[in-house]
Amino acid sequence: MSLVSDYYQVLLDIGLFLFFVIGAKVAILFTIRVKRPHTMRSRSMLWTGFGAWWLISGLWQVFPWVVTKSSDALARDLYHNQPAWLVAWYHYFLTFWTAKPITWNILAVTFQILVGIMLLTEKDNLAGRISLVLAVIFSWSVWVVPEAFGSLLSSYSSLVTGTPGAGFIAGSIGLLLLVPTTIWESANIARNINRGLAILLGLAGVWQLNPWSGFFGPNIARMFAVSPVPRITHIIHTMMQFALSYSVALNSLLVIICLGLAFMVWKNNSRATLLIISGAFFLWLWLSGEGLGLIPAIGCNMSTAPLLFLLIIISTGDTTIKTRDANAS
Repeated sequence: MSLVSDYYQVLLDIGLFLFFVIGAKVAILFTIRVKRPHTMRSRSMLWTGFGAWWLISGLWQVFPWVVTKSSDALARDLYHNQPAWLVAWYHYFLTFWTAKPITWNILAVTFQILVGIMLLTEKDNLAGRISLVLAVIFSWSVWVVPEAFGSLLSSYSSLVTGTPGAGFIAGSIGLLLLVPTTIWESANIARNINRGLAILLGLAGVWQLNPWSGFFGPNIARMFAVSPVPRITHIIHTMMQFALSYSVALNSLLVIICLGLAFMVWKNNSRATLLIISGAFFLWLWLSGEGLGLIPAIGCNMSTAPLLFLLIIISTGDTTIKTRDANAS
């Protein structure tokens, strides 16, 4: 209990520092007007959404769920679906983290919040691009270690559980945003993202069929998150009981939805219908398999589903529209 008290005391000091940092940024934004470069609306929306995802991830990291754990308990939380041989690789990381959990968790909180603030306030300039580079490095580090390659090496990997991993998707988005605006326009990067998403959803649907996962039977329970938040836990438990009773029907439905969304994204015809269906689907994924991000995690806490839905938003419809400033010019 004293560990949690010490953690919150240090966090309060850091919070005061961040309060003044945010205040200074807001003051600068209102006093110093900087003309934004002309850019495609899809790129601008992706940048803003990405910054918001980082900011909320930092806020989610505030919860002390990975501060009070022993090495073995943290391993169970982070790697409960991973093969034993892979978990053994992370022994030194777990020992390193649990030696000074307050320090490392506060650094993770501070880094993610600062990256979120910088991305939301420094768009398409040197500071923004440096923030993107740092975000890419951090994201892929999270993907390799705390996320264990997004569960790709586990026989229980699924889009429901967040595969291919928030760190991988976030790192890829960071690289895409580092591509110059002129190339975004000439190559229509948003359209290529659309194609990539369709392929990813198609592969997710095919992978959901794999018989060795046991998702057509009792092992479907492995897809559901374990959250420390009681209300979320109750909702997830209810959904899991339903899944155990109708595992064949539910897993078949997941396959059909993934393949259907892949087709709809590729065709890119009725954007409104696509956004409603995909929004409902990814919200279900985010709640059931990722616990709304409110689960023990180290970095990229907001998880995969919000990032994939953000990519669908910016890559569907007319992807050639520019921002209002660009049209006005």
